[in-house]
Amino acid sequence: MDRAKELLDRTQLRAHIDGGIATPHIENAVGRRLQHGDSFAEIMDNSQAIVDVAVDDVDAGLVHPGLRAVMKLNSYATRTFRGRVSVLSPKAEMLHDERVFFARVALDNPDGVLLAGMEGRGTGTIGW
Repeated sequence: MDRAKELLDRTQLRAHIDGGIATPHIENAVGRRLQHGDSFAEIMDNSQAIVDVAVDDVDAGLVHPGLRAVMKLNSYATRTFRGRVSVLSPKAEMLHDERVFFARVALDNPDGVLLAGMEGRGTGTIGW
């Protein structure tokens, strides 16, 4: 028993990225013998967060991939998250009786605080 405890204490699980475990029911893998290089869990890279932003149809012509964006989220009202527009939807949709286009913005998320479902407001840097 002491030998098994010693082996368990020396066990190291390594991933090639920082992130969170995305494998559902990971406890089902308990007791499984792993060989060097075996996959144990799926790790989710959360160094970037992808955010969909509604853009008014009158402003959509100013938005393009590569545009710098700044977001303030309701959950972190005092923090500013920076990123760039990666995609602008080619088709408008109705949102609260207004036509909007959706821009997909990749925000830097080094400490992993941005989570799915968060809401907020954003601005884009246009011009010089």
